[in-house]
Amino acid sequence: LQFVDTINGRTFYNNSKATNVPATITALKAFHDPVLLIAGGLDRGLSFDDLVPYLKENVNGVISYGETAEKIAMVAKKGEVEFIKTTETLDEAVQIAYEVSQRGDVILLSPACTSWDQFKTFEERGERFVSLVKKLAM
Repeated sequence: LQFVDTINGRTFYNNSKATNVPATITALKAFHDPVLLIAGGLDRGLSFDDLVPYLKENVNGVISYGETAEKIAMVAKKGEVEFIKTTETLDEAVQIAYEVSQRGDVILLSPACTSWDQFKTFEERGERFVSLVKKLAM
């Protein structure tokens, strides 16, 4: 769980290493401020239903991308998340998260999936997230 930056009152965290649901749950438990969760990646045919109770806690938005975008969006609906958006890429997801967020929000990349649909490694995905956040700061 890497702090990346705070931009206009929004705090960004990189948890690209969260390649499964339990790791994303652990990350969500770390925050008490409103969270916009960016999640998605390779579809390994696993369920995301264990996220539901944690989405109900303090997740105001879910922006899902990649092969699992629709599956994660369905789980976000079960979790009664206010804002749900699916995208094709991480780049789009970061931009949308920033646009719909408010001061005091946490924007968290915690994919609950492996990166292999769009990236070679979770490190590459995390580095891309960090570079996208840096571009927002410009």
